[in-house]
Amino acid sequence: MKNIVTTILVLVLYSCVSSQTVVDMSDERKEEYRKNGKYYIKDKKNFMNSFIGTWQYINDNTEFRVTLSKIEKYHYIGPFNVNYYKDGMVIQYQKYKNGKLVYNSTVGTHPNGVIEEFGKLYMSFYDYEKRNNYLLDLILIQETNKNDKLRFTLSSIMSRNKSIPKRLEYRFSSGEITPDESFFSVPDDIIMTKI
Repeated sequence: MKNIVTTILVLVLYSCVSSQTVVDMSDERKEEYRKNGKYYIKDKKNFMNSFIGTWQYINDNTEFRVTLSKIEKYHYIGPFNVNYYKDGMVIQYQKYKNGKLVYNSTVGTHPNGVIEEFGKLYMSFYDYEKRNNYLLDLILIQETNKNDKLRFTLSSIMSRNKSIPKRLEYRFSSGEITPDESFFSVPDDIIMTKI
């Protein structure tokens, strides 16, 4: 009997100590939320749900598709005692030319994405062809009695500070990229339709 009471007491204490604090993703982020594994940054208002699905952009004989999926309670552990749980989005994209698939990216394994208000998702995006990371702004456009649309805008992480990434600077100087060539192998600043 004593062992049963001890076991129950240990389990109750453990559940109290190990309980997580759920923080709404759209609320203010504090540094403490990313420490010690006790916080879960949750999409409590389900703002991410409107982005889930496959989105399409067609220009002449080229088609670009983006598929966004939500991952809940992903356990993120990083350097400097970073340890927390979060909801996030993963992205996959495909390019088609003349109806034939020419590129199919891998699905991201580490969800990312920040939503501070409904309809605005910010996440990182890896352009596999250009081999560079970009910041991706996804803005939901909702129209009454019509399909939802999505503004897809990329910008280099470095170009947010108005500088060209060193790798691209070298490629410009060596003639591998011409000044009017796009930084991206995917369309930029486009409106996509959910399919």
